[in-house]
Amino acid sequence: MIARDIEFYLDSAKTLMTAKELAENVGIDAKTMRRVLNREIETDFCNIVTICDFLYKSSDKLIEWCYSLEKPGNIRAAMEYMTVNKKHDDLKAYIYKKALNSGSKMLKRWGSMYLLVLDYENNPYDHINMLRKVRAAVPCDDDMGILLRLLEASLCYRIVCSESTYLYEMSRICDEVADDIYNMKECFLKKTFTLRLQDLICKRELYVKANVEKAREYATKNINQEICALFKANAYYQVGLSFTFESHDQRQRNTEMAIKTYREAGYDCFADDLERFALPFADAYYGVEVSEGEKEGIAHYEAKWGDKEKAHRLIDEEIEEAGESMYNLYYKGIATGDDKILIKSLSQFLRVGDNFFAQLPLEQLRKSDSPYVMAAETMYDQFTK
Repeated sequence: MIARDIEFYLDSAKTLMTAKELAENVGIDAKTMRRVLNREIETDFCNIVTICDFLYKSSDKLIEWCYSLEKPGNIRAAMEYMTVNKKHDDLKAYIYKKALNSGSKMLKRWGSMYLLVLDYENNPYDHINMLRKVRAAVPCDDDMGILLRLLEASLCYRIVCSESTYLYEMSRICDEVADDIYNMKECFLKKTFTLRLQDLICKRELYVKANVEKAREYATKNINQEICALFKANAYYQVGLSFTFESHDQRQRNTEMAIKTYREAGYDCFADDLERFALPFADAYYGVEVSEGEKEGIAHYEAKWGDKEKAHRLIDEEIEEAGESMYNLYYKGIATGDDKILIKSLSQFLRVGDNFFAQLPLEQLRKSDSPYVMAAETMYDQFTK
């Protein structure tokens, strides 16, 4: 199928192109291209992606080609491609057709692992349960072991719990798995694993280390890739977050780019959340009036710039409905002027490992003459140095 489609394109293109010229355009050895066209080899999945993108710029065509693959390594890579690009329906059909029905035990294990990931992505709510399943999974080879560690780190990022420092767990796993990814042979999995790792390290540098320059460095790497739109959108969002204390314009501009990229990639739920919470948060922080939408955004604006009694009422309603969080404690501390509440908020931020946004209550405490200021500074230093 792949050779046939390439030949059809070369024969029907408006501008005539030889196989050698195609090879040069896509950066593939001309001999390899000839062998592909002669049906002598099934080339590496990276080459298949590059050729398809150059000729058709169509993920649908690439998925068609995936059904003609026979090499276990390429089938594995195809499942990874569909996973990171949110091709959930295609992935499920492909797993049953090409992995679970394969005579390869290794492919069956990989297919079962991607089914687990698919089930979670379709119902991404019980992070703790998924984390248990990932930690209990036994890898069938080194590459699956790396992917399971990356999945574990990603789940740790998603879990917000003051009883356990999951963000620090994420950070530790990043350090442990980085060399393993670096030492992988060049292949599509290495490329996507690197993107997964850069996504996680960006978050680690921002939240755990509060190093905005490093966070932006890793985010830029994922913005400048065309393999996975999800990681590109995540990167725009992290860049936006990194400007929280520096620039309203940069924060909102990058958040809007994240929203646009999420929507184009089919992640409307993430885009919706940013519109409902992230954009109003930055407006409220910088004094741009927030009068509509979620209670949190309105309460934040009123607590910082407007009617503190209204803010207090809205926050209490939110706490009654959803429980306490470090953010609504921060809003309540501003609204009431109660430094004890701000200390409690600071403590919660630090316990979950979010040292970047811990600066929110710390910033407010620094404006006070309260004896709690020194305690807050000491607490922050203990967690960040």
